[in-house]
Amino acid sequence: QLLALFIVAVAPPLVNYLPTRLSLLSDTAPPPRNPQLQYCMEEYIFEQLGNEGGSIRDAIANARTLDLAYIPGSLSKEFSGIFDNTETALDAVPEIASTEKSVGLAQGDYRPLHNEVRAIESTIRKHEAHIKEYVTALRRTRGEADDAKRQRSRFERLIEDSTHELETLKSEIPQDWKATYDEFAKLRKAETNARNQYRRAVDKSYKSLTELIEIIKSTDKVSEARPAIEELRQVISSQEPKPAG
Repeated sequence: QLLALFIVAVAPPLVNYLPTRLSLLSDTAPPPRNPQLQYCMEEYIFEQLGNEGGSIRDAIANARTLDLAYIPGSLSKEFSGIFDNTETALDAVPEIASTEKSVGLAQGDYRPLHNEVRAIESTIRKHEAHIKEYVTALRRTRGEADDAKRQRSRFERLIEDSTHELETLKSEIPQDWKATYDEFAKLRKAETNARNQYRRAVDKSYKSLTELIEIIKSTDKVSEARPAIEELRQVISSQEPKPAG
């Protein structure tokens, strides 16, 4: 809770993330939904996995050797699913690092070009809006009066000039822009897919693990109820069965 308060103090925009349940660090707190906070948390986790990943895999391998024959099949399957999803998440981490590095390397050349093209496209949209306004004004300017004729000539000239400027602007966009954009988008998509794979695996593993922990915690309640169950069993076994019908 103190860490949560510290985060709010140093980064107020992150307060929109704080869950409505218990606290940021509680067992029942939901996964982070603030993208910036989630990214920072993941980077910290990846750093820790770089140091502890081997021991985590060893622990999973040891846990897989446990005899689960004494627990229900559905619970055993869920138990194994925790390990599967955890290993999937661990396998996704290097892929995230690789794709993120590829994006970073490509971004150096892509970003200036992206900014240049977006600026041109913004100006193009302004010219298109002006042309639309001039065309509308031209249609509304009617009559054969000298003033009306001058206005129509003016709008026609503005349309012609703006159209010429529009074509000039379009020609300034590099011809390889679409291919460059598509290639960079492909790199970003690969990074996004890797992160989503990691997040899905972590969410599934966490959900199953918390449910399993609750089941294990409930064993004390079952033990407390055992005498009553045994008593009920004795009562049932001592009764003579009644004939059907």
